[in-house]
Amino acid sequence: MHMFGVVSRALFGYVKSGLLQDVDVWQGPLEEVTSKITAAIRACDQWILATTDLTTTDWPRTRWKGNYTDKQLTSLRKRLNDILAIRSVFEEIVALIGVTDYERFGLDRAFKGFNDVAVLNVGPFSEPQWKSATREFDRKLAPSEQHVAFVIKSRMFALAEHPQLLVGEFNKFKQLLLRPTVSAELEAEKETLLGQLIAFLEDLRAEFENRAYTKGKNFSEFISAIIWSHQLIDKVKQTSDIVNRVMANTTNLSVFQNTASDIQHQLQMFARQQHKSWQEEVLEALEDTRSDLVLKTDGDLMDLDMQNDGNLVVHYSQRLVTLTREIRQLSELGYKIPTKVEDAVNAGAKHYRYAVQLKGVANFYNTMTEQIIPSQMGMLLMEAQEFEKVVKNNSGTTWDRADEVAEYMAELTT
Repeated sequence: MHMFGVVSRALFGYVKSGLLQDVDVWQGPLEEVTSKITAAIRACDQWILATTDLTTTDWPRTRWKGNYTDKQLTSLRKRLNDILAIRSVFEEIVALIGVTDYERFGLDRAFKGFNDVAVLNVGPFSEPQWKSATREFDRKLAPSEQHVAFVIKSRMFALAEHPQLLVGEFNKFKQLLLRPTVSAELEAEKETLLGQLIAFLEDLRAEFENRAYTKGKNFSEFISAIIWSHQLIDKVKQTSDIVNRVMANTTNLSVFQNTASDIQHQLQMFARQQHKSWQEEVLEALEDTRSDLVLKTDGDLMDLDMQNDGNLVVHYSQRLVTLTREIRQLSELGYKIPTKVEDAVNAGAKHYRYAVQLKGVANFYNTMTEQIIPSQMGMLLMEAQEFEKVVKNNSGTTWDRADEVAEYMAELTT
């Protein structure tokens, strides 16, 4: 326990004298204050979580009487949260009040009660002073709260037919909407909006059931479906987050929550099934040595298909290019990629840059007659012949000869 106490004290001191030493939490730029306080909260959270895990899970429980909690660090974390909430609600009011009414509502004196309070000092002796200052802050804000409630009500009326835009408005003023006065004034509007959002969720359900997605240009059908389902999941989560935060006492909250939970579960199951199908298809293709997912590193980079249309063909599968993009996208979404698939992509990735360049060269060559006006064709005939000569002379250049590939590319593009 002594070790935990030492680290907790050190972290406490670092937050106060390091991270937040020169931060004016009341008058400093909001972005800077928010960034610094958020970083401090994150640091506290990481240590609190670490000590909880160590004393309840990782180490034998017989050595501990419950999980370790540093009361001072926990109090500091709560204080930081409170400061952030106070500063945020003030800024939200200012955004709605405007410059002309700033002094009329006494907002220039809103933080006066904190002048003599060392806000980062936490403990039983400093708590009464902190509570007194927050009560004074609440009193100073009271005259403006009725006014901003009316302003928000007007904005909600203007967006009545667009529930998603209303959610965005609620998100802008999420701290303000938790204030008792403002929340009470907007009770009817919140009930109306919740009904609209339940209908919005049902529209999302219908979109999902109709599989109303479009296959992406650079992705397979499975990946397109996964991306689409995650977009819908994000919409449900974003809507749920703000509803759960500011509509706690609305009549149909449980209806909304159940609907959101059900839709989100369906979408997650669908995404997992699509990922499984994609994985099975790719692994099966990798088992086949003739598959275009298996890069033949000892084969030519490209050649002229003289037996058919004479087009320039790059021997680097477009499916391998697509697979590289798909893996990147799936990783960003948190999916685990099988080692065999990663190995195949890594093998192809070594040559990906040159493959993309070669495909660009080949595409220009193959469509040259469509892009160049007839009067210029004669001028370019000699250059085209020289180009073809370079391709034929390098017919033995393969992907596994890195130096030769680089020289070949230089020769083609000069």
